[in-house]
Amino acid sequence: MTGRKCYDGFAGYWPSTTGPWAEVLNPMPKCIAPRTLTGELDWNAQVTDGDAGDGVRRLKDEVAGDLFLSGCGELACGLLEGGLVDEVNLWIHPAIGGAGTRPFEGTTLSLELLDVTAYGSGVVLQRYRPRREERSGRPSKQP
Repeated sequence: MTGRKCYDGFAGYWPSTTGPWAEVLNPMPKCIAPRTLTGELDWNAQVTDGDAGDGVRRLKDEVAGDLFLSGCGELACGLLEGGLVDEVNLWIHPAIGGAGTRPFEGTTLSLELLDVTAYGSGVVLQRYRPRREERSGRPSKQP
């Protein structure tokens, strides 16, 4: 699942790309949860009906296995705050550039570190789980 901005960026690049990541991403069904996008979409994508949180709840009931959300903007923040995200993966790349908003801008959430993997490229994957107390609406204790 993704929002419109991520969908627009990905759909402008991946469908004409080849390689291992493209072989995974291109055939994968995609659910887009936009506020401003309607109708038929390309790249094996469809617009979710109604509220994004309700759409995720339906998908969790319908899909065997994991759901993947790409992006860290308003959609991700809303799903995190709604307790609908089980794991957060942060990919840190060894490059700095440009301006933009901070990931998860405006959201306060405590995370529990699950794993860290460093790759030969310099990319580091950090895997986190939202703290259980946060999911219930109670603040978690900070270490």
